[in-house]
Amino acid sequence: MCVIQPLLSGERSEVSRYSYVLPKISKELKRFAMRRLLPTKIRKRLELQDATPDFTLYPTPGASFQPDNYDLIIATDLRFIGGSGQSTLEEVLVAARQGWKVGLWHIASKLVEHRGTLNRGISDALKSGTATLVNNVTGPVKTKVLLFRHPSVLNYGGDPLPDIRADHVLLVVNHTPIKLGRIDYLLPYCVRQLRQAYNVEPKVFPIGPLIRNAVNELYDGTVRMEASDWTNVFDLDRFAVPREAIDRSVIRIGRHSRPGLEKWPTSAADIRAAYPMRRDIEVHILGGSAVPDQILRGRPGNWRVSAFGAMPPELFLSGIDVFVYYHHPDWIEAFGRVIVEAMAAGLPVILPPHFEPLFKDSVIFSAPEGVLGHIDRLKTAATYRAYSEKARRFAEQNFGHAALILRLERLGLAHVAGPDASRSVSDKHTDAMARNGGAS
Repeated sequence: MCVIQPLLSGERSEVSRYSYVLPKISKELKRFAMRRLLPTKIRKRLELQDATPDFTLYPTPGASFQPDNYDLIIATDLRFIGGSGQSTLEEVLVAARQGWKVGLWHIASKLVEHRGTLNRGISDALKSGTATLVNNVTGPVKTKVLLFRHPSVLNYGGDPLPDIRADHVLLVVNHTPIKLGRIDYLLPYCVRQLRQAYNVEPKVFPIGPLIRNAVNELYDGTVRMEASDWTNVFDLDRFAVPREAIDRSVIRIGRHSRPGLEKWPTSAADIRAAYPMRRDIEVHILGGSAVPDQILRGRPGNWRVSAFGAMPPELFLSGIDVFVYYHHPDWIEAFGRVIVEAMAAGLPVILPPHFEPLFKDSVIFSAPEGVLGHIDRLKTAATYRAYSEKARRFAEQNFGHAALILRLERLGLAHVAGPDASRSVSDKHTDAMARNGGAS
């Protein structure tokens, strides 16, 4: 029997509710279901969702290219935006800066099957030669490290796994297996896929303690994970802003995220408490406000809203005084790139308490109703300066590029870059990350 499982009401767009089919069914049965069971309007729009990127847009290596000496190949859906795509781009650029030979393999995830183009920053990195698109490479491919990002690319019935010989096979778990009632992947199956394909035991890394705890709870500790986390890394200097105190009469609090339902609290009371409607406070939002506008039945007069990607994150962060981030109560924020970016910008950060395992005492933890009191206390210069420095210092110690370099060196990669290569890729890094404007 074919079961088309809609998502929770209002969770995604009308079309997306019909996009996930459990269990996996054949293409023929799926077509039959679409013809007979779905409204015509939805069916026609769903038929456009199997969008495959055009690989001919990217360079094909010439006859002299040696495909058997890669240092790092990252296999993921290169259409991901937000945190997953941004993390892939950051790692590509950092590895290239080290002089390592980097490749990208596109493997499709059903979560973004409607997108026909690659992540903009990743596309730029491929066109500039910072990395090669291994899908376009002929001949036997070998790499020291083959890293799969986002387990949904390993789902049953998905793309064939790349024929690549690797010294180490890694799986980075950057997303909970279940998202607001929707099963996105089955992690034991994903691990088995890699084990059978590459005849090695894959190293499974969660991107942080929140994902580690979620996986252990869901699978009763039966999935073996490495002892360390594969935390995201950042170009921290790009966000650095000198801060001493709030030097204006109207405090600007802000938040940055993708415009998904999971990124906002579900109750009007929590939204009003976390983002107060007071004359001496402005709420600046990068990422749109369609979700809270609907919950509040209107947009508060002190909100200043910009669309997702309307400006580089570092520009947005430089113009606010405090970063406040609250989301759906049932959503597990895997890591929170936007939070670390705010910390790197020296902003005091206010978060719900469940983030404490990741950020420890570097930020302010509070229920939504306590936010206003903390904002008022941050008006004191000494208090503001103390939280600004704690946030910046924690970001520097835990999420800089050095953390990724050390991980890869432990897997056998050696530093080979000269000064010219480092400077060239550094310039590309700044340009690509600014254009990409990603978020979690």
